[in-house]
Amino acid sequence: MELARDARVNGFLIIGKIILVFMIIISTFNVSTFLKSADRAINRSFSDASSVNLYSLTDTYSDPESFYEFRQSIDGVSSLGEFYNLLNVDEGVTFLSVFDQSISVADFKGGEHFDAYYRSDSEARGKYIDEETGQTVQDIKSMQMNENAFMFYNLNLTQGAVDWSEISYENKSVPVILGNDYSGIYYVGDTLKANFYFEGIDLVVSGFLEPDSSLFYKGEMNTFLDDQVIVPYPSKLNEVQSDDLYFSGILYFAMFAGDIAVPKDMSTEEVLQRLNSYSSKTGFTEYALMNVPSYLVQHQFMKQLIQDNAALLAWLGILLFVGVSGISFLLSRQVLVNRVSKYSVRWVLGDALSSILRTNGKYVFVEYLILVVLFSSIVWHLPNFDGYSYLLVMALLGVIFTVDLLSQRGYLARSLTKTRKAD
Repeated sequence: MELARDARVNGFLIIGKIILVFMIIISTFNVSTFLKSADRAINRSFSDASSVNLYSLTDTYSDPESFYEFRQSIDGVSSLGEFYNLLNVDEGVTFLSVFDQSISVADFKGGEHFDAYYRSDSEARGKYIDEETGQTVQDIKSMQMNENAFMFYNLNLTQGAVDWSEISYENKSVPVILGNDYSGIYYVGDTLKANFYFEGIDLVVSGFLEPDSSLFYKGEMNTFLDDQVIVPYPSKLNEVQSDDLYFSGILYFAMFAGDIAVPKDMSTEEVLQRLNSYSSKTGFTEYALMNVPSYLVQHQFMKQLIQDNAALLAWLGILLFVGVSGISFLLSRQVLVNRVSKYSVRWVLGDALSSILRTNGKYVFVEYLILVVLFSSIVWHLPNFDGYSYLLVMALLGVIFTVDLLSQRGYLARSLTKTRKAD
């Protein structure tokens, strides 16, 4: 009853105070999550180690007949594989083999978000019957890459692990990494029955990527991988056998089409000399090297943009915190002024100061309890929810509550003491 009567008198002031303090804590939460994601993005995608010149490597088979003829040659495809092997272990440059190729998965558990054809401007193809196997399959987004690319783009797992040195397609079973959106749909140890370059293969879930993992791909600085299946490439390609020539011919060319990251002080001529030496050793000559000048420019621009926005947002958060805290303090003082007359009556009638302070403390506690419930019910459903930021805000709210409570206790004690002296 007492709380209800107080709400009728101070309701609008209390609601205004709750809204203002809520603005403080929700802004703090958003600033914290942005700063944390900005640090993660800089450390992962824009580290000094990735500040390099980038070249694109491709084959020069423009004639379909010549390309088909090459793929029918065991020696030819083997030479391509050996070229890849030499480049992949070159310590002077870093070969980043990345290729996006959809994979057909039988009895897929995910929704249209993972469909290879799902885009903002196109509908998902969805599930369909594979004419060859008779199974219900769905084409899903997939990114294949070698270990160099995985390490270069600072991709990390939230759970699980992959031993890249053991990757092999020979036994038709490959450990794969799923994007973070797959969490709760598949679990470590699950197997996806897939069609990979017309070969039936088991994709064994071995880990999950961190949220918002991304890489540079086809001119896009941030190609996000949350909805992708990451298929690791073997560290070394074996000699081609006649019974796997068709599969190897497709796979080896997919692995060959990648980027070469080189130190900024290495000239294009030096890069070409390295490739020429590999060509002489293996006999594979049908390749071309193209510079990707936009990479370094985008790299520096995006890094600076994130840093500048983080600093600006932090300062705006501080200014908002100071301004809103001041207004909230004035509202608290006005609410307490409205209550003093009631407390003065109790004080004059002989109520102990500790009892009056406890009563006022209950009011303050209820206000902040409403804030905790309101804030928690909202942020737990936000896509950018972060446990660390949530605990940070709860700690900040605890500090605000303590300062507010002590300030009101001090003001109330002084006011009642003056009342008794006046009497």
